[in-house]
Amino acid sequence: MKKVFLLISSILLSLSVVSLFAQSNVDNNMMKRTMSNPVVNNLTGFGRGIVAGCDLDKDGKPEIVMSQYQNGGAIEIFEVTADNTLEEVWRSEDFGSPYGSPVRTVAVGDLDGNGYDELYAYVNTGWNTIDSTGGIVVFQNDGTDNGYQMVSKLDYVNNPTLIDTGSYRCEDMTIADFDNDGHQELAFTRWIGGDANARTVNIFSVNGDFASGFYTWKAEYKQTRYQLNTGGSVTGAYYGDLDNDGHGELWVGVYDLLSLRAIESTGPDAYVDSAHVKYVDHLVPAKDTYIIKGFVHGDIDGDGTNEILVEATHTGQVFMLKAVGDVQDSVSVTELTFLQPGAFTTLALGDQDHTQGADGMDLYSGGTSKGIVDYEFTGGALTDSVNWVRYEFGADTAVIDSYQIAVVDTTVIPWDTTMVDTTSPVISPSWMVAVPPVDMDADGRKELVASYLVAGNTSADYADTTSHGVVIPEENKRWIQVFELDPTVGIKNSGWKVISADDFKLKQNYPNPFNPTTSIEFYLPINKRVSLTVYNALGQKVKTLVNDQLVKAGTHVMQWDGTNSAGVKVASGMYVYELKYGNFTLHKRMTLMK
Repeated sequence: MKKVFLLISSILLSLSVVSLFAQSNVDNNMMKRTMSNPVVNNLTGFGRGIVAGCDLDKDGKPEIVMSQYQNGGAIEIFEVTADNTLEEVWRSEDFGSPYGSPVRTVAVGDLDGNGYDELYAYVNTGWNTIDSTGGIVVFQNDGTDNGYQMVSKLDYVNNPTLIDTGSYRCEDMTIADFDNDGHQELAFTRWIGGDANARTVNIFSVNGDFASGFYTWKAEYKQTRYQLNTGGSVTGAYYGDLDNDGHGELWVGVYDLLSLRAIESTGPDAYVDSAHVKYVDHLVPAKDTYIIKGFVHGDIDGDGTNEILVEATHTGQVFMLKAVGDVQDSVSVTELTFLQPGAFTTLALGDQDHTQGADGMDLYSGGTSKGIVDYEFTGGALTDSVNWVRYEFGADTAVIDSYQIAVVDTTVIPWDTTMVDTTSPVISPSWMVAVPPVDMDADGRKELVASYLVAGNTSADYADTTSHGVVIPEENKRWIQVFELDPTVGIKNSGWKVISADDFKLKQNYPNPFNPTTSIEFYLPINKRVSLTVYNALGQKVKTLVNDQLVKAGTHVMQWDGTNSAGVKVASGMYVYELKYGNFTLHKRMTLMK
């Protein structure tokens, strides 16, 4: 007999269009897709790390921070600059990590207590790979609008007494005031190979001020996975106060049949010893799995006590944890079998469809071809399925692309395998979901932010197609999406727009070469303060054509007559003209001939 086995023979990449799954209970939980970014050269990464609703430069405009994988990893900041408008305002230098997924987690917090949040990026180097690019990189606003500088790097090179080796990997890091001393701490894990003593669970704080340069890192807590008897790799760090006693807990994800460790604070800079660490072991005994951003903490049912929900990455199972007395004494675990978001999903907790207190909390999940799954709790027992209503929105339909299945003839020895081409829809799954703590554009409708797996082949040769050459429409290449409540329409692609750095255009001057005058054309997608400057081949400023002026959106043409700022004719040769807008610049060369 012949048996058919499904085998994906290549990575098939997808496109995004608007779709809404039918629901039996259609109410005002419907959310519309209000913004999707266009494809641009810099937005070809993987938004595995995301923070939404922060204000790093204190200008009153909320931001979205996202990581990307390209070129060894980088961080980008998008700012809400107007109603339903998001603009890319800053981009870090590429980190240059050799690892394929270099930045899996980002965090925002004020560890030095100066009133300005810092941005933390955990740069992975991979499994047992020692590389100087790895570590936790810290950025802070430099005092200018949307300007940021690296103020610290927590790594083996700069902190050899705190960090044991130059190898790094972590799924999730967390910033919170774990010990309730009025100062935030950074919790992270080091899930790596090599030296066993380097596989650590860490809580670090900062003494001093980053901006001044006078600061030191302090290890408030540091234990190896073996001291914590985890049985598997320590993959991520999360904050909780499950027993509601005001003593924060560090919850550590363990890659051992989905296990956790709870490390409770006992006072300022003090935590329970290894003998009092709470073990929650082997929630999924049939499958070795762990947590990838599948951890939420809060009072879901409003009874005054907290719950923790965790999701098993490989199976999609969701478990609820409740403290029985003190968290060190007992923790009950209940599998919520009716919550089935799917494998490789992420979780977020919020109430984006109503005002606070109007109804129950919502558990949002991203990571499947269904788009965003929303489980709304309606009251009663959390363990009763009738008290949860499921909604789906933001799903992507797909291009039709080809893949191969293996047709195996088992009647012959050895088995005969034939690869057969077939076609199928390619679905782009969502990935991260984030709940902003504020209404980002202050329009009375709270948002939900989601990143999607890259749509389309993002290599230089196939930027406009799937890996098999199927054309992807421009409007469907996107990886960051913002949703807002729409109580009547549901999901539709309208409203928000995103402005990326690559939406600004600087054209080649004409004529070129030229004598004596040439035209320089540039395009602005929005009103923007810009400068247009001419430099010589040595990088010296020759003349400023537009000097930090607010210029309206649209196409503009400036003339350069081959003179410097004093009106004197310059020599023949190569010149560079630069368009500066915010923290970004565009350059082109031109030649003056006489």
